[in-house]
Amino acid sequence: MSAPDALPEGWATATLGEVAVLQRGVTFPASASRGEPGEGTVPCLRTANVQKQLQWDDLLHIPAGYVSSERRWLREGDTVISMANSNERVGKVALAKGVPPGVTFGAFLSVIRSSLLDPEYLFHLLSSPAIQLAIHGTASRTVNIANLSIKGLRSVPLPIAPLQEQRRIVARLEALQARSAAARRALDAIPDLQERYRQSVLRAACRGDLSRAWRASRPAVEPAGVRCA
Repeated sequence: MSAPDALPEGWATATLGEVAVLQRGVTFPASASRGEPGEGTVPCLRTANVQKQLQWDDLLHIPAGYVSSERRWLREGDTVISMANSNERVGKVALAKGVPPGVTFGAFLSVIRSSLLDPEYLFHLLSSPAIQLAIHGTASRTVNIANLSIKGLRSVPLPIAPLQEQRRIVARLEALQARSAAARRALDAIPDLQERYRQSVLRAACRGDLSRAWRASRPAVEPAGVRCA
């Protein structure tokens, strides 16, 4: 999905800050976090959990008291974005689906949520090459780390389709992704199928099946056992 210069009829352009709320994550000292849940703690997403989908294993756990606002609890349909990461990974987004209750997110992440847009349409927009390029253009950089700001993200322009068209676009993208996943599974199965076919051919060769017709047409051929005797 890209941001065209000339939008289709009925579409509009708006900045991310005009159509969505952006919420930075929870700040806490490293000494307050732990790898396992404990009494009074809550799971907390970090940048490593933002992959193609959110990864729910290897979560940090922090005291619930650090979650100072209801806005800092992760919600179904949020787009989670990496705010501080390598140049290649900053701005990476994942859609929050199947969110367990009582999950928060750390300060190196933000969530983007909108009551005006279909959540999946917004996610696909934010993960598209054109919008990712615009997001990266707002980053400040040090030698190894790029940082995004809420202010910079709010200025990113988005192409906005009418709501029903947003939903049609999402349905179409999901259908294409399902076909792509099926194609990848088929490709992944090829090496195993090749090996099974090779073993089948070898077994047939060892049984003499591959040359049975040839032998039948040449009854005078000297048996191998004669030379081996």
